[in-house]
Amino acid sequence: MRSKNLFYFLKYLFVLVFIGSAVGKLLDNRGFSAVIGTYQLLPDDLTLFVGLSVSLFELFLGVSILLNHKLKLCAQTAIAVHIGYLTLASITLWRGINLINCGCFGVFWARSLSYQTVIEDVVLILLSILFYKTVLARGVTNEE
Repeated sequence: MRSKNLFYFLKYLFVLVFIGSAVGKLLDNRGFSAVIGTYQLLPDDLTLFVGLSVSLFELFLGVSILLNHKLKLCAQTAIAVHIGYLTLASITLWRGINLINCGCFGVFWARSLSYQTVIEDVVLILLSILFYKTVLARGVTNEE
């Protein structure tokens, strides 16, 4: 019974994280693309495309989890996404770039990039792994 509750808790946590993040970014995608530019990794003419792609991908992932569509793949993707965000945050901090908005939830909930962001990313990776394990415990395959 506990694993069932844990599964639903994690499922809806990631639904909220991914859909909430996507909506926050899509509400001002041009502003979000400007935030992407502050990471100083992409040419300016790519930031709008990347911003829209990231936002729509997060929305798709959140909706897929909500609808139980390919949950095993979604859980694996959540792990990869959070590892990517951890890597991006760590490299940016290591490069000494001071960001007043990490862009994690778009421009409306501006949060500076800090080591707290890195810790949050590590926690989300661990929760993603736990979500993946609860999905496996339910016997879900990538075909479902």
